[in-house]
Amino acid sequence: MMNNGNEINLKELEKKAYRSFFQDGLWDIFIGILILNLGILMSDTFISNLEELSLLIITSVWNLIAFFILYFGKKFLTIPRLGYVKFGPKRKRRRTYLKVILLINCLIGIIFFIIQLGGFLPLAEINMILTSLILGFLFITIPFSVLAYILDFMRLFFYGFVFGLGFFLTEILYPLFGHPLDTLFAFIVPSVIIITIGCYYLLIFLHKYPRLEKE
Repeated sequence: MMNNGNEINLKELEKKAYRSFFQDGLWDIFIGILILNLGILMSDTFISNLEELSLLIITSVWNLIAFFILYFGKKFLTIPRLGYVKFGPKRKRRRTYLKVILLINCLIGIIFFIIQLGGFLPLAEINMILTSLILGFLFITIPFSVLAYILDFMRLFFYGFVFGLGFFLTEILYPLFGHPLDTLFAFIVPSVIIITIGCYYLLIFLHKYPRLEKE
């Protein structure tokens, strides 16, 4: 029968293994690329003459590249160094909670935009600075914070805070710098910083964890 000390040690080992899965910086790079994509779209710097279909294709390819970087990075860089870890029921429940929370947040966003498109809640009548702050907090900062807690990925708190302030900052910075510099400072600069942080953690990870030799 397992004593309490061994049970605690196993839980600590599982927690350490779970957290180490985010030490490779790949999730940081993934999130940074997505935010960078949004920043470029909002800035209209390189895409002002593109048709909607072309813009949709470019955006989809961009996000697909971000996903491939995450997926193949995990497959060829992380797993060969940490091995494949099968987590216990508690971690599996957290993933279930994660899916439910993301689904609810997505549904709330869809309902909100349907209401907005239907003209039931015209945002033009509301102070845009306050609106952008509220929307960023509800649909970005809170979900990112929940993800950070569920995944034990504490850097997500910071990313959610920075990303959630993006729309608010564009409203604040536009009278000072105009467009597209407002978007540049609000989205593109933070995304580059996040990607740089991810690359930094990736280099440390590759140095710290040598590739496991197959027996």
